[in-house]
Amino acid sequence: MNRQDYVNLVTGLYKAVGISTAPDPAVNHVSVAGSTVGLVYDDASAPNTLFVYVDLGNPARPDLDHRLLICNAAIGSEANGLGHFARWEDSGSVIYRVAMPVTPATKPAELADAIVRHQAAAHNQFQQVCS
Repeated sequence: MNRQDYVNLVTGLYKAVGISTAPDPAVNHVSVAGSTVGLVYDDASAPNTLFVYVDLGNPARPDLDHRLLICNAAIGSEANGLGHFARWEDSGSVIYRVAMPVTPATKPAELADAIVRHQAAAHNQFQQVCS
C-alpha cells in the first residue's frame, strides 16, 4: 500500500461515517462511541499497516500501570490481531494500540467495522482493568 492508497481508504472511511473534511496524509482522528480514535500510517516503515489508537482517558488509579501490565500479559500476541495498552506520554491517557494490516484492496467499510470492533474490545478490556 502507498500513501495515496491510504488517503483513498481514509477518504472512503470519512464518507462512510459522514465526515466532510479531507483526511490528512499521515494522521487522522475519528470519534467512535465517545472515544477518539487515531489512525496513523507510515509508508516508510510499515507500508502495509495502519496503526489504530483508541484513547480511553486517564482514570485516577494509583495501581493503573500495574493493572495495564497484567492486562497486556493476558491479551496475547499482536500477531493474533490484538493490540496492547499503553500510556500516552504527554497526557498520561491510556491508549489501546492495534497494528492493522491493510492493502490497496481494503474497503472503507471493512476498516470502519474493524475500528468499531477494536474500540469495543479496548473498552471492554479497560473496564475490567479499572474495576
